[in-house]
Amino acid sequence: MGFSADELKLLKQAREIEAMLATPGAKIMQSILEAQLATRHEIIMRPGHDLDAGNTSGVLDGMTRYGAIEHIKGAYNGLRLALSLPQSILDEAKRLRESSPNEGESE
Repeated sequence: MGFSADELKLLKQAREIEAMLATPGAKIMQSILEAQLATRHEIIMRPGHDLDAGNTSGVLDGMTRYGAIEHIKGAYNGLRLALSLPQSILDEAKRLRESSPNEGESE
């Protein structure tokens, strides 16, 4: 039995991602994303989420503070997804290939 249309799409994406990850630009982008992730992690881990640092408009009220930290947490999770998604696609493609070693990837 051959690959489904979705599986073929994933296998094609995996080939493109492999090629993309081999470029210098992908390595630069990964280091930028990792630096952004580290910055947000540092903020989240601060005691009391010290978000007033650098705030020139005064002390943040409770709801503003809550909204700000939730925004940072969302950005943190988005960055984690951006960093892990290419490898998860490659892993799934590898699993597909191993489960059907005699199948071709014709499109």
